[in-house]
Amino acid sequence: MRAISTVVDVTVFLLFVSAAVATLTAAPDSHPEPVVVDDQAALLASSTANVEYSLRASNRTAHGTVASLLARGAVANATIDGRRLSAGHADYLEEVSDATRQTLGPPDRTQVLVRWEPYRGAPVSGTVTVGADPPPGRDVTVATISVPGPPTPGQGRESPTREGFDGVAGIAARATADALLPGGYATLPSGRVSPASVASFARMRTLAEATGTAIDRPLARGTLSTARERVIAGLAARYERDMRDRFETPANATDALSTGSVRITVRRWES
Repeated sequence: MRAISTVVDVTVFLLFVSAAVATLTAAPDSHPEPVVVDDQAALLASSTANVEYSLRASNRTAHGTVASLLARGAVANATIDGRRLSAGHADYLEEVSDATRQTLGPPDRTQVLVRWEPYRGAPVSGTVTVGADPPPGRDVTVATISVPGPPTPGQGRESPTREGFDGVAGIAARATADALLPGGYATLPSGRVSPASVASFARMRTLAEATGTAIDRPLARGTLSTARERVIAGLAARYERDMRDRFETPANATDALSTGSVRITVRRWES
């Protein structure tokens, strides 16, 4: 399989999207122009959608660009070592997938891959896939966009590289907590807080179990901040071990940080 990779700058695209005009003709075109994968990626970044879904018996609505809705879904769908952090997001993911297909048209030759990870290859990551894999032997054209994800804590501070692997791992761990734990980025929009809080606490407990962190006592006492900090410390220790195994230097680990963005890849092939 041959792949042609093109990176779409979403910010630049949005400056020029107003100049694009679609012209429809009444007569059918016997030789339609091929779909350009860059255009499809740009559509995800510029097209908006309302997504109605259910989370733990609570009806909700989310609004945003299709790309941003996909990004939020990837974070909410996070796993650690392949173990899902929380359940209950299936309806949201299904509705966002439908919105993606409606935006891009027939999905028979298009696949969208969405991935969030605190740093490249991290044990915690979230993904969404819309569409089937291309058939073997087909030429595949690829376009990739990066959309805002969970904010990175400490942005603008002195480089964590000076603090060694421990400093880099701490940044990644706190970003993970800000993304996934109660009150974080993955709390899906709604007028009711309770179902989202249940999902966030489920993620906290799963992360605590996966990192060998005890949080039952602080949660029983109602000290959420203490439980949260314990999970962050457990994640930081786990990340530090992983980084030392996979990166030669703290600078390499810093370069791999991707906490503040979600990567969306559009793959297109011809019949």
